[in-house]
Amino acid sequence: MPDADDVAALQAFRRWRDESGRVLAEARAGVALAKPRVPVLVIASDGDDDVPPATSAALAADWEATFRRVPGSHVGPLLGRQAPALAAEVLRWLNAAVGVAGIQHPLGAPA
Repeated sequence: MPDADDVAALQAFRRWRDESGRVLAEARAGVALAKPRVPVLVIASDGDDDVPPATSAALAADWEATFRRVPGSHVGPLLGRQAPALAAEVLRWLNAAVGVAGIQHPLGAPA
């Protein structure tokens, strides 16, 4: 996790689960998924070696979803140094997508 700070990396490694590998194996084998009936945001990391950005882009296109490509590793959007800023961006997207006003960022940052 080159884009995560030491604390975030340690936290992730302590809680990493074997089922993550099983999920990736099943995803690579192919799983039929119905198109969601709600707005969808697909986020892909440029440096993701587990789920290539092109795969995420294809899913977003199939689902007519919003696609956002960000720098970082596979877990960068969740654990990387830029995760708080991306979380705020996702909250803004969600507010716009579902028309919900007044949801506050859990850390008090502007939405």
